Amino acid sequence: MPLNSTRGGASAKGFGLTVFSGKSLVGARGVTAGGTLGGTGFNEINFFTIATAGNATDFGDLTNSRTASGGVGSLTRAVFGAGSIGNTPDVTNVMDFITIASTGNAIDFGDFLSTTYGLGGTTCNGTRGIFGGGYIGPATNVIQFITIASAGNATDFGDLTVATYQNATAISSPTRGVFAGGWNQINVIQFITIASAGNATDFGDLLSGTTRLTGTSDATRGVIGGGIAGSAINVIQFITIASAGNSIDFGDLIGTNYTNFSATSNSLRGVFTGGRTGGGGGINVLQFITIQSTGNATDFGDLTYTCYNVASTSNGTGGLN
Repeated sequence: MPLNSTRGGASAKGFGLTVFSGKSLVGARGVTAGGTLGGTGFNEINFFTIATAGNATDFGDLTNSRTASGGVGSLTRAVFGAGSIGNTPDVTNVMDFITIASTGNAIDFGDFLSTTYGLGGTTCNGTRGIFGGGYIGPATNVIQFITIASAGNATDFGDLTVATYQNATAISSPTRGVFAGGWNQINVIQFITIASAGNATDFGDLLSGTTRLTGTSDATRGVIGGGIAGSAINVIQFITIASAGNSIDFGDLIGTNYTNFSATSNSLRGVFTGGRTGGGGGINVLQFITIQSTGNATDFGDLTYTCYNVASTSNGTGGLN
C-alpha cells in the first residue's frame, strides 16, 4: 500500500519526538556525496531535511571526485571514504569529513588500510564507523573502523564471512551492524557487534541473491531496497536487527528497478538517494518509506544532480547511540 507524507513522519506532531543522547532525530539532516554518470565523477555534496519532503540543496564539495564510496555519520559529523576518482581505475584510500549541521567543503580525515572501491557496506553507532569489504584487486572480506569524532587512519576490525563488494549494503542498530548481499549476487546476511572488534557471524538470507542494493534502519529494523537479482529489481525487504533470520517483503520502490544507489534515515523515515535504472541511466530521485510500516516508497524530491554510486549518511540514522 502506498505511503503518504503524514505516515512518512513529516512532522513531529504525528509521531512525537525520537530522542537519542538528548537530541531529537525528527529534524535530522541527510547528506549525499559523490557519484558518477556517463564516465564523469562528481565531488558534489547535497543535503536535505529527512522529515520534510523536498529537493536537496548544495552543501559543498568533497576533496576530490569520488564514486562507489561509503559514508558513516554521528550526531555532528559525516565521514565519506574510499572509492574511485571519477570513472577511472584511479582508486583512492582517502576519507573526508564534514560537519553535518553546517555547509561547506569537506576536510581530509585520514586513510583507509588500502585503496578500495565498491564497498561491501558501511555502518555506524554514532561513535564508531565501520567499512566492510570492497574491491582492492579481488573482492576483500576485511572490515575496518574509525572513531568518527577523531580524524585519523582506519584500523582493522575483523573479517566478513564472505568477501563482497559492488554496492552490498549495511545497516545498524546502536549495538549491531548487519551486512547484506554483494558481488556474485549472494544472499548472505551477516552481522557484527560494532563496539567489539572481531569477525562477522551469519545472520540469515535475503529473499534472493542480490548485488548493488542499499539499506537503512531505525534502532530495531533494517530496510533493504533494490539491486540486481538476475535483473534489476524494485523489491524492498526488511529484517529485525536484534533477531537473526531471513528478510521479509516490505513493498516496492518507485518505478521498475533501481541499482547502485544509497539510503539514510532519521530513525522514523528512510530515504533512498539517486541510483541507476535497469537501462543504465542515472536518476536524481529521492524516495522515502516509513521504517516501522510496510508498503511502497513515495516520492520525496530530487538531488541537485543526476548520478549513481552515490554515498549517503545522516545525523539521525538508526545506529546512533
